[in-house]
Amino acid sequence: MNVTKIEGKQEFVSPNELFDIDRLDIVIKYLYINAFITNNNIEYYKEIYKKHIYRRTFGFEGSKRKIDDYLFEFDKLINSVKTKGYLGEPIPISNINTGIIDGAHRLACCLYFNIDIPVKYVNKKALSWNIDWFIDNYFSYEELKLILDNFGCINKLYNNEKRLNLDYYYIKISDIERSNVFYYKIRLYIKKILFLFLFHYLKIKRRLKSYENQRYKNCKKNNK
Repeated sequence: MNVTKIEGKQEFVSPNELFDIDRLDIVIKYLYINAFITNNNIEYYKEIYKKHIYRRTFGFEGSKRKIDDYLFEFDKLINSVKTKGYLGEPIPISNINTGIIDGAHRLACCLYFNIDIPVKYVNKKALSWNIDWFIDNYFSYEELKLILDNFGCINKLYNNEKRLNLDYYYIKISDIERSNVFYYKIRLYIKKILFLFLFHYLKIKRRLKSYENQRYKNCKKNNK
């Protein structure tokens, strides 16, 4: 993934090539898939899954309006990939920093079921869900250790050539202090308010634009 690809070109790759320390959210999604398929400790992994989605999007993304919408769609995707294989669109990959731009749930499914996945390369920077993001969003030491432990296990399971020495990351999470929980809650609340304000602002803006377009069409029709 270090070589720049031709923009728009599509090809199939092994999902373990896209499994990276900068996308630790894939680990959480993978663990949820395993719990869903095996019906083992599913409530525990469901709560961690809901937590990482909420602290990224507050439950708003596309047509989704609450966390349960994510779970409903993810469960459908898991069952579909399990029974039919991968039938979705190619996952967009960044030509700038070689990460995935969208499709983390699809990637996690293909990784779990060991299915090659179609990708396309675009000139856009990928976002990161690395260990710093999880630390900044106040995941507990136990949760962070669970993520790192399973990142190592999944990496080893699929014989990933990009194996890392995780000692640095374990040292990093061991230094975490959780004393200022109140400050975090205030920061999270402000972030949510700003997010909801932007969401509703854009919604109102779209409605006004639609109204103005309709008005224009009506005026044009009346002037004929």
